[in-house]
Amino acid sequence: MITLKKAILLLSPQERKRSLIVLFLVMGMALLETAGVASVMPFLAVLGNPEMLETNTVLNFLYGHAQSFGIDTPDAFLIALGIGAFFFIVISAMYRTMTYYVMNRFIEMRRHSISRRLLETYLRQPYAFFLQRNSSEMSKNILSEVDHLIGEVFRPAFNMFAYSLVIVAITALLVIVNPLLAILAAGLLGGLYIIIYFILKQKLVQFGTVLVEANKKRFTAAGEALSGIKIIKLLGNENFYLNQFSSSSQKFASTHANLHTFNQIPNFLIEAIIFGTMLILTLFLMVTTGGVNGGALGEILPILGLYAFAAFRLKPAVNHVYQGFASLRYGAAAVGNLHHELYPDNDIPPIETSKSTSIKVNHYIKLDRLSFSYPNTSKPALVDLNIEIPIGSSIGLVGSTGVGKTTLVDVILGLLRPTEGVITLDGDPITNQNLRAWQNNIGYVPQDIFLTDTSVKENIAFGVPEAEIDHEHVVNCARMAQVHDFIIDELKEQYDTVVGERGVRLSGGQRQRIGIARALYHNPEVLVFDEATSALDTVTEKAVMNAIDDLAQQKTIIIIAHRLSTVKSCDQIVLLDQGKVKDIGKFDDLKMNNEDFKTMDQFSS
Repeated sequence: MITLKKAILLLSPQERKRSLIVLFLVMGMALLETAGVASVMPFLAVLGNPEMLETNTVLNFLYGHAQSFGIDTPDAFLIALGIGAFFFIVISAMYRTMTYYVMNRFIEMRRHSISRRLLETYLRQPYAFFLQRNSSEMSKNILSEVDHLIGEVFRPAFNMFAYSLVIVAITALLVIVNPLLAILAAGLLGGLYIIIYFILKQKLVQFGTVLVEANKKRFTAAGEALSGIKIIKLLGNENFYLNQFSSSSQKFASTHANLHTFNQIPNFLIEAIIFGTMLILTLFLMVTTGGVNGGALGEILPILGLYAFAAFRLKPAVNHVYQGFASLRYGAAAVGNLHHELYPDNDIPPIETSKSTSIKVNHYIKLDRLSFSYPNTSKPALVDLNIEIPIGSSIGLVGSTGVGKTTLVDVILGLLRPTEGVITLDGDPITNQNLRAWQNNIGYVPQDIFLTDTSVKENIAFGVPEAEIDHEHVVNCARMAQVHDFIIDELKEQYDTVVGERGVRLSGGQRQRIGIARALYHNPEVLVFDEATSALDTVTEKAVMNAIDDLAQQKTIIIIAHRLSTVKSCDQIVLLDQGKVKDIGKFDDLKMNNEDFKTMDQFSS
């Protein structure tokens, strides 16, 4: 039961305690189910042989007490027994309904809590983690795999436990009534399910592994097809991605079909066996009690009724128990996958929600002998960097593709932590304890601005609940980013205009300027522009650079640029090569004295 243990570990300690309450209610359901089954036996006994009111000690005792309530004839007592049996069955049904509501709510809320905890676990991971993982796979785990866990593991497991108690309680009742028949019936019914389970169990594990892998591939294919739709349409690659999705989706669907069929095999087989067993039982009881002419009906009717009603309750119960065991077999792969994702080997810090504190830097930001290597790579991306950035100045980072510019910015942003060396702020190092405060003081503008399918103001005040957005501050940030006039004059609903998914309704320059306004919203002291103008035409770039130049008087600015004209007005320029600082100086000095810089300037002009 390793799978079941791992599934329980996916629950929080509080959830495990709550599950005990659910299981306590399930035990009560099992007892009431048994009482409901037992309640029909006195009714059928009197119906088949009224003389049992005199010969049966229990029935005689009940009949004697019933007479004090005015139930003084066998017919009236039979009606009372029928009403009593019906009452027990109704009470059992009502309690079962309540128990199932509590159980279903507990199970379905785990769909929410486990998904949320898994998303939280991913969000707590360092930025380097996401450089090695496929986002579609993580989405699949959060949504589809958790759904699979709930539907194919938790629900069947709870049903298995609930109906196991029902089986035990009803079987105990049958043993009390007739031990031999009970043992034979339990052995026949249970034995068949056990045989079928052991025949199919290896196939069930195989199905579970195929499901997890096929589900991963279909999420990846769909995610890549939709996120890369522009280039896919341009190259006419629709069928390539459609075929990739179809292959894994078809395997996923056919495996599910096989699973559901395998789950139903015992159900159809047992129906026939139960019916045949009831016929054999009837004939057996008739023969052992004197046959038809021997008045056997009165004796066997209660037992037949009890077994018929018990079979009515036991058949779905045994089937649920079988499905529970089967589900745990083919759900093992999903449980193992989610257990690995929820409890990673590395220690991850909690999410810090406070944005109120930030580090005030008065003099300089310094990179002191800083190096960085990506995981599982032999060659370092940054090597022994020593750079000092005075507060209030602007610095440009330039170099050919792949020399470490973006890596350096990611280290400055705190997304990647140095392998060696430190970043200091007025001499104090950035540590895990003050990293969030440092990041609160940074505004970041990437090359590709991430815009959500919400309004302009919500995108500028990114991450702030709509009710808490400072509209006046949004407008001021838009003015500084030189996008206010465009919003007012050309957007129908102005700041309430919905920009569309990824900002598809805006031009590149408009998205960039909204990105700058977003970077300004939390009033950072340091602004970082990561190739923020490289995809823009010359005219649009000039407009965006005007906005950046205006900010240079108020902020410390770090710019990564492909075009050297973008960093021409920077106070200092760092030329990187193979992760090392090759030269530092002003634009004119580098152009005069550095041959590599001259070549870059000629190429970019």
